[in-house]
Amino acid sequence: MELKKAEIKHIADLARLKISDKDLDFYAGELSAVLGYVEKLNEVDAQKVELASNISNLNSVYRKDETSPKQRTGVAKNVINLAPFVKNRFVKVKNVFKK
Repeated sequence: MELKKAEIKHIADLARLKISDKDLDFYAGELSAVLGYVEKLNEVDAQKVELASNISNLNSVYRKDETSPKQRTGVAKNVINLAPFVKNRFVKVKNVFKK
């Protein structure tokens, strides 16, 4: 599939890319080659190919996302101790909205 310069420019605009006019020929050739390869994939008969979501046969191990009360208080104290400004056990930050 051979792309024209106008098509490359349009694709670049959609992707918010700035491509100089002298580079259009280069990218037209590169993108045309990629699309040509993708077209070859359409020739492959994949009717009898079994779908696979995991080809390694490894299963992920999950654990419950739980914390103990000791962990919760320890983390909170550490975070509060690291904060430059604290008020009533809360981290105080600068205003982000102007009034």
